[in-house]
Parts: sequence; C-alpha cells; structure tokens
Amino acid sequence: MISVIICSRDKKMLDQVSKNVAETIGVPYELIGIDNSRRDYSIFEAYNLGIEKSKYSILCFPHEDLIFHTKNWGQNVIDHFKDRDIGLIGTCGGTALPACPAPWWNNTVLNVHLTNNINTWKIPKKGGLDYKNPFNENATNAILADGHLLCMPKEIFSVCRFDDKNFHGFDCYDSDICLQILANGKKVKIVFDILIEHFSDGYSSDGWADSVEVLADKWQSRLPIFSQAVDKSKIPLHHYRELLSYAYYLQSHKFSDTEIRRRINKYFWRTPFKMIYRDSLLLFLWMNLGYSFSRFIYAALKYFFIKTN
Repeated sequence: MISVIICSRDKKMLDQVSKNVAETIGVPYELIGIDNSRRDYSIFEAYNLGIEKSKYSILCFPHEDLIFHTKNWGQNVIDHFKDRDIGLIGTCGGTALPACPAPWWNNTVLNVHLTNNINTWKIPKKGGLDYKNPFNENATNAILADGHLLCMPKEIFSVCRFDDKNFHGFDCYDSDICLQILANGKKVKIVFDILIEHFSDGYSSDGWADSVEVLADKWQSRLPIFSQAVDKSKIPLHHYRELLSYAYYLQSHKFSDTEIRRRINKYFWRTPFKMIYRDSLLLFLWMNLGYSFSRFIYAALKYFFIKTN
C-alpha cells in the first residue's frame, strides 16, 4: 500500500530507519533505498528514481535520520488520503510564503508554524517535543511542509515531478513540490497524528541561498501565498522582514555586499512600496548605499519617524 523512498548517504542510518519502519508502519509496504553515498544524484533525481521503482499507490519520503514513534502510522497516512483533495501531508511546515527568497521556518508576522516532532536541535532548543497546533486540528492547511517527511498519492506525479531541471542540489525540493501540488488544485496539510523523532540539528546546504532564489523566481506569479486568511495590510511588512532575514543570511555566508545589494534590489519591489517600516527603510538604504553606510544613516533616523512594529 505504501512505498517508502529514502535518499541514503549512510548505511547505518538507513538500516536504523528501515528497522523502525518495519516495526511501526502497520500496513503492507516496500522500502526503496536510493544509495547516494557518493552523491551521484541530487535529491530531486534520487526521489524521481525512487518513484520510477515504486509499486504502491502512496509514496512516503522520510529522511534517514529519523524514527517513527506512532504505531500503525501507515494507516493514518492512508486515512488522510481518503480525502481526494489532499495532495501532500507532512508533520512540520508553515502557512505563508512571500514574494522573495524565504524558508518555511522563519518566524515572521504572517507565517504560522505547524509542527509535531520530537527534535534534537541544539539551537535554539535542547530538544524535545516541538508541538504547535494553533488551530487545534488533526490536519491543517499549509503552504510548505518540511522535507524530513513528505507523503503523497502516487497519482499526483502524473502532473508533478521533483524538479531536477531547475534545481540541482539538496534544497527546496520540499517547498517546490508543495507549490506544484497547490498549483494543481490540491491541498498541502500538516498532520498531528504522526509523531517522528528527527536526529538532525537542521541546517541548509551551501547552495540554499541560490536554490531559494530559483524557487522565488519560478513561482513569482503565485507569490505571496497564504493558506490562512491574513491581514492584507501586513503583507508588505511580512515581505520586508523575510527579505531582510535573507540579506542577513547572505551576509553571514560571506556573500559580497555588491551581490547582496543586487538581490535586495531584485526582490524589494515585489510588494507594494511602504517606507514606514524599519525593515523596509534599512533594506532601501542597504541596496542603495551599502551595508556599512546604511547602518549609520539608519541609526540616525530610527528615532524620528520609523514605525515600531
């Protein structure tokens, strides 16, 4: 009934999760491990290869560095897909994506976190249950789901594909497939009846900054996008805050100030112009004057007319 497809770099981890799946899934299944220990494939290519090899009608894509705590979780997956409007389920995600490069996990003004995982993150937590179910639902509409566990009906791949043409590494496969599914009229859901424990600290690869730019450009015509009703007046603030976070990410990863200014300029104007926010003013100064000088001007101005939200 379920094909479990894993892109594997570590045989010991694959053996661990394989044993755990056998003990917990509770329904007929097959496990397809794609050996990527030599990084012969991008994750997009590895997953597409796994889909070609699969024989069951539901596909699950877990990372190998996790275990399932929910007994008979496979039946829960099957039950969710009895709703034919659902195209993807995960256990962790967000409700908003702006018209600029951004991840699901940024804690910004319009993005609501939906999570049901045991994690071992060292920063900002010491680990434990990360449970955020603000709508008190068993399955909540989302825009993006984190790739540590994605489940989909196989039939969705008649109109979708992990995009190995535009992306070439290990980032944004989850965000892109979610946006494909939404574009094809299906729902993305974060579910709260499947509990996993994820052993990764959670990190993005060196190519994340470029991949997330590809994502924003590919889906420009559909962004910003929200799974819940939002205060539309806050959309510019959400956009600027996400873009500023992206600029700081680029800076922390040693991108040149010239390159950061180019990327700010590219995305700054993809929302209605509002210079009343601290975030938008700093971005405007940064892209025109460079970071160092912009900080000096910003510090001189911030007490006079900049909105405090």
